[in-house]
Amino acid sequence: AMQETSSGPLAGGGGYVPSWASATRTQGFGPTNEVRDGGYTDPVTGEYFPHFNKGIDFGLPEGTPIDAAVGGTVVSAKRSGDGWGVSVKIRDAQGNIHNYGHLQGINVAQGQTVKAGDIIGTSGNTADPLPDGTVTSTGPHLSYDVWKESNGAFFDPKDLIAGGGDAGGGYDKVNETTGAYGRYQFMPVDWPNYAA
Repeated sequence: AMQETSSGPLAGGGGYVPSWASATRTQGFGPTNEVRDGGYTDPVTGEYFPHFNKGIDFGLPEGTPIDAAVGGTVVSAKRSGDGWGVSVKIRDAQGNIHNYGHLQGINVAQGQTVKAGDIIGTSGNTADPLPDGTVTSTGPHLSYDVWKESNGAFFDPKDLIAGGGDAGGGYDKVNETTGAYGRYQFMPVDWPNYAA
């Protein structure tokens, strides 16, 4: 069940556990040194990171139905050009934005009210064009990201959902070719290319 804390961003929230929460967590929240998206500067602390995974990635086959983790109002349901490809963004009652990125299909529209458990789209491998023209993400997965709308600060959504895990792989594997760690571990089948 969803963990509730008096100081948490969703204090007093529901207890819905989305169906995808038990999928392999292929990338955790936080910084890596895999340069991919031009870097990230924290809006609160001003700290700069070459790459910062702003949410949790879940390895899912393309076309998997995605249910909303929390209810709220759909503020965006389209390809926004923000790096998440086709995405759905929902504002909850506490003023947090819940982003569901790299979707294949969308089942909701801007302005629509949804409740936890509603199917908002299907997972995919969409992204936005990189400088080299690449328009797919690192592999089929759902990026679930949550931030405060008031200041744009991202926070680790792990306490909002239960289940999952890293299937024993951890987030500290190193790409034997590039020496970078942590970003491209989207499914265990690809882990032979990494070394602990």
